[in-house]
Amino acid sequence: GYYRFPQLQSWINEEWNIGESDKIAHTSKVGAAFVTAGGFSAGQESTLQSILRALLIFRFVLVGGETWTAAFGAAAVTHEAPFLEWTRDPVVDQTQGFSHVCYREPGETIHPMFLNKAYGLGRRVATVVKKLL
Repeated sequence: GYYRFPQLQSWINEEWNIGESDKIAHTSKVGAAFVTAGGFSAGQESTLQSILRALLIFRFVLVGGETWTAAFGAAAVTHEAPFLEWTRDPVVDQTQGFSHVCYREPGETIHPMFLNKAYGLGRRVATVVKKLL
C-alpha cells in the first residue's frame, strides 16, 4: 500500500532508543528525505519537512537535493496526470493537454524526472558523507 508510516514509526521506536538519550548515536550522521505522493499538493513538502525536523531532533546533518527544485529532498507524484502511465490510448490517457513525454512508460513505477531527483539526492548524501569522514 501507499501508507508506510507505521513501518517507519516501528523502525524508529525499535532502533533509535528514544528516551535513552545516552544511547542515541545519530550525531553527525547524514540524513535526507524522499517521499512519494499520489498527487500534487498531497502532502509531499510537509512530509519532507516533518521527516527533516525529526532527523534534526536526533542531531543528523541534513542534506537536500542537487537543485533548488529538490531543496527539502526528493519527492515523486505517482497517480496524477501528467505522471500517470501512458497507455497510448487517448481515451484512457486523457492527457488534459499534457505532452505524452510527461507520462510514465508502461512498466515504470516512478517517472524518470522524479528518479533523477532521487539519484541527485543520493549523490549529495554520498558527497557529504565522504567529506565528513
